[in-house]
Amino acid sequence: IHKMTGMCAARFSVAERGTITVGHFADLLLFDAETILDTGTYDEPTSVPAGISEVWVNGRTVGRNGVPTDERPGRLVRTLA
Repeated sequence: IHKMTGMCAARFSVAERGTITVGHFADLLLFDAETILDTGTYDEPTSVPAGISEVWVNGRTVGRNGVPTDERPGRLVRTLA
């Protein structure tokens, strides 16, 4: 997981992202490792994946059990790389 999160954020100089740290942006995904499955296909690329319970962006819930919320806390991320 570190290779996909903290290591990438550090490599591309994306500040306050990639680790679960007080004061950083909390982008998190709660999933079941036994049931997670990408259900997207070429015909249906936006289908909801299976096994994802909850998604948080900037510490706010944006999806629960495949249903999006009305929250839109995302921000544009600029890198220095």
